[in-house]
Amino acid sequence: MAAMTRKYGSGESHDRGSQALQIGGKEVEEVGFDLITQLQSAWSDLKVISLSGLCIRGVSAEPWLPDSRGVARTQIASLGLKCKELDLSSNLLENWDDVADVCIGMPDLQTLKLNGNKLQDLHSEAEEVEHPFLQLRELSLANMALQWDNVSQLNCTLPAERISDTLNQGFISVHPRAVP
Repeated sequence: MAAMTRKYGSGESHDRGSQALQIGGKEVEEVGFDLITQLQSAWSDLKVISLSGLCIRGVSAEPWLPDSRGVARTQIASLGLKCKELDLSSNLLENWDDVADVCIGMPDLQTLKLNGNKLQDLHSEAEEVEHPFLQLRELSLANMALQWDNVSQLNCTLPAERISDTLNQGFISVHPRAVP
């Protein structure tokens, strides 16, 4: 939630007034920035969300507190996100449960980019872990130093049509199951 607020705003309108800027000795007026901020802060309307490089470790900012993960998952699910593409590249995600927690409120998610994360545990204990990935069509895993058996395990458990792992010799997989 904090990463979304930092990147896309809080949803509150900010009235800057009309300020004049000096660029190269000429006076220039800001026009349209409030509209862009307003559109970006309407999280439920965003189709592509990029949270790359924001040091995301999981859904909870305070994972040591009891049930903080559950509360954060509920908050994310209540946002009603219609995101189709999510970029979580270059973050601090370490296991598949963390990825599922971030994606739980995105039932329309089709593309997920996890490049540069160091996922150590690609299987999950949670039964609902597949839920956020039902519509997934493409999964990108570049620069993660994954072993072939890990990529193969994901290929068998996720409905993604294509799993790409460009660091490990350009591996691209077409899912063996028929995807509707």
